[in-house]
Amino acid sequence: MTGLLAAVLAWCSKRSWDGVERASWVAALWGTMTLAAAGLGWAQSHRSRKGPAELKPLPPAIEGTLRSVDGGAQAQVRFVNLRDDHVWIYWIDFDGERQPFQHLRPGATFGVNTWNTHPWVVCTDDYAAIAVFEPVPGAARAVIRTAVEPRRRMPFRRHRSVPPPHRSRTP
Repeated sequence: MTGLLAAVLAWCSKRSWDGVERASWVAALWGTMTLAAAGLGWAQSHRSRKGPAELKPLPPAIEGTLRSVDGGAQAQVRFVNLRDDHVWIYWIDFDGERQPFQHLRPGATFGVNTWNTHPWVVCTDDYAAIAVFEPVPGAARAVIRTAVEPRRRMPFRRHRSVPPPHRSRTP
């Protein structure tokens, strides 16, 4: 790096063909690069303050197959209720049973320290499951919106009255 700096300084000490000192051009270029680097640094630091990742809600049908497991990495989950009604947060214990943990009003949040091997289920007031969340190591948000339904695969059917598109070979 010092060799490059010495070469740039030696080049700057000479005058250019039009009489303008190269040092002024280098200073202008250096200032532009500094501003660009400062802007990039701000953008990168701004992106890093984005916040915790959002957990993907899983379909409630998988609740029967889940149970907590010993070990794993520590996790922090913040549940955010964006629904218009109250919800209940349950921890799935080591036997696969629901353990009541927290009641959330509409718009309320709740944070819990847990492990990434401990699943959580969100239910309505009548105990119907809305979504299941599996924590990830570190901090994450579990946003409760609407009930999650499993994806249904639709068979591909081409309408028989519409022929497939074909290309002509003449331009």
